Amino acid sequence: MKLKKVAAVSFAFTALFVAMPVAVGRASPASAALAFAIAAAPVAVILSDAARRGLTDKKLEKAVNPSVVIFSGFWARLLAESLDMWLRDPLDIYLTLLNAAAVVSAVGSTLMLYRIGLREAEAPEAEERELTPEERYALRERMQRRINRWRVAAFGRIYLTPRARRRGDSGDRD
Repeated sequence: MKLKKVAAVSFAFTALFVAMPVAVGRASPASAALAFAIAAAPVAVILSDAARRGLTDKKLEKAVNPSVVIFSGFWARLLAESLDMWLRDPLDIYLTLLNAAAVVSAVGSTLMLYRIGLREAEAPEAEERELTPEERYALRERMQRRINRWRVAAFGRIYLTPRARRRGDSGDRD
């Protein structure tokens, strides 16, 4: 997957998603053009960063996954509709805040997904080779830390009493 193909597909999806509210009559062409520019900006930043890093085709496929392209188009569609409402009444503070949140979400989620994909693409296990025992151990430790962070974020920290720690169980008794 070449960089130019990624750019063409991304901008085509964004244009398609922006054109739908205009065709239905929910958005004006002016708000659609503004939404396209806002949604295409992070994709342009991503593509220039990928070109600067000199990503290979395989790493580019991992870094720029389809969700990056689809999210930017999806946010552009929502932004086109809300911008059209805001252009009719620019003093409405609710619509102003809604549009600001939509812009931050459109730009932020696209860049966040790219950073996640880029981290996976640049990991040592992304290369198609056998990992050394040290790399395998480091990968296992890194994955376990990631799982522990998610577990703590979801359920809070679980504290064990010294007695439960000696018994080797979780301390939860019926």
